[in-house]
Amino acid sequence: MKNKGPDAHQTPMRDFVVEVERPSSADLAAYTRAERYRILCANTEAHRAQLENWLETQDLWREVGDLRAETGFNLIFMECTPNVAKQLVRAPGVIDVLPVTELEAGLQSVI
Repeated sequence: MKNKGPDAHQTPMRDFVVEVERPSSADLAAYTRAERYRILCANTEAHRAQLENWLETQDLWREVGDLRAETGFNLIFMECTPNVAKQLVRAPGVIDVLPVTELEAGLQSVI
């Protein structure tokens, strides 16, 4: 992650989940389960790197506390200001941005 400015944590930060594009099921059908997992992990990591570059070009790094893509799911976890979260919907490859609390509530209703 790039260096953030001195005012990185002056604005309250919240946790968000960023949903990014992923290969279609049809594109993945020919691969084994292990290969699909590797492809999906690589896809999420590529989107994380792309998002880092976008944040830098938009001069938004000072409002980002953390950025993680730790799974094969097409989700990136971010700690950032609400301003950055609003801007993220315009980032390349981003499908949706949700506060973590909304994701947790949605998962609870499924269980």
